[in-house]
Amino acid sequence: MPKLYTHKVHASPNSNIFTSFPIDMLRYDCLYPSTEKDSEKITNCFDSFKKRWSPEKSEGKSIIILEREGWKTWEPAYERWKSFSWTVVGHEVI
Repeated sequence: MPKLYTHKVHASPNSNIFTSFPIDMLRYDCLYPSTEKDSEKITNCFDSFKKRWSPEKSEGKSIIILEREGWKTWEPAYERWKSFSWTVVGHEVI
């Protein structure tokens, strides 16, 4: 049976652009928050009235770590993340 690997994806909003977290990327890349703190960052990044990234709540430019299980060669959809004004700043295979 082929071995599955854990992939850790580090995502961050593009500098000086405050936009909502791309929730659909969790579905698209089959990702989930790595820790409870990462889940909280996703939740806190939404301002309840504007549905926009809230720098007051996110402590500046925040990095959210997401995970998935998959083949060693899997890669996140970098260009799709960019289309939401977010960047994959790191990808580890464990």
